[in-house]
Order: sequence, then C-alpha cells, then structure tokens
Amino acid sequence: MAIALVFPPVFSTVRKRSSASFAPTTVPVLIEALPPGVSLDVVGGGQDAAYRARVAALSEGKAVVFHGALPDADVVRLYQRATLVVLPSLVDSGFTSSMEAMACGTPVLGTRLGSLPEVVTPGQTGWLVPAGDGAAMRAAIHDALSQPARLQTMGEAARADVLQRFTWSRVAERCLRAYQQRP
Repeated sequence: MAIALVFPPVFSTVRKRSSASFAPTTVPVLIEALPPGVSLDVVGGGQDAAYRARVAALSEGKAVVFHGALPDADVVRLYQRATLVVLPSLVDSGFTSSMEAMACGTPVLGTRLGSLPEVVTPGQTGWLVPAGDGAAMRAAIHDALSQPARLQTMGEAARADVLQRFTWSRVAERCLRAYQQRP
C-alpha cells in the first residue's frame, strides 16, 4: 500500500493509494503514522533545509520518497497508484487535489476545513478529521488501510461522485441554474 503527500500547487499521493496536500507541520504526523509495509510519496515541497533534514530523519527506516516538483502526468500516475490520498490541510488548500485524486479513483482522507467537507463525503468517498489532530489522522489512516475492500469501493464512489458533481459541464449547469433562480 502507498500514501502520497503533495504540497500546493503540486499534489501528492500514497502508493497503494494515498495523497496529501497540507501544511509542513503535518508531514511528520503522516510519517509517524505510516504503518509497516506502507509507502509514502511526498511531492512538491520547497521547505527550508532544517525542515527537510528533520523530516528526512523521521523517515529513516520507512518507505518514504521525496519527489520534489513533478509534471502533472507523473502526479496523476501517483494518484492512480495510491491507496489513499491524505490531505491534512491546516488551511483550505485541498479542493483541487481532492477532486483530482477522487477523479483517479482514490479515496481521500482530509481535514474538516474549508472546502473539503463539500467534496469528501465521509464514509462514502473518504474520511474527514479535525485539522491539526494528529491522533485522529493516525486513527483514520489505520482504519482506512486496514480495509482494502472498502478502499476499493470508496475509490469507485469517489470517481463517480466527481463525474456526477464536478466536471466542467456539471459545474456550468449548476451555475446557470443559480443565475436563473436569482430574483
């Protein structure tokens, strides 16, 4: 299994399915929560050298790969390979990455912050936890990765949901209806 982590404006995925877009303080939480046999792909970054050294030390002995910036096509491949996309945002930065991951058939674990609750349906297309709650994040990762069949079902539901609600044509239809209903 794999988890992916992506820093805005690039996105991340977890191999065997997981991805994240978040504030740097959450990367150590993900690394510490990483169960044996699960890999973590970290895409993007640009943090200072001291931060990178701290995270590298936490990653020792674990299957963590830091990719830096990647072309969009490579990010899509990571989303498709990931088991779970983790978006432990401390700010509202996960809207696009959550939809991209879900469009690739990967469920999302995100925070109850900003637009993520509008995109991720807990129990159907992913999980939502309180922002900054490392214990809840760890518990949700464990819950998600311990249920491979459920992850598969949720990934299929996530893709169907994106196609139903978030394609450009669907968004345009909703906007047009809203404009027409305006007094």
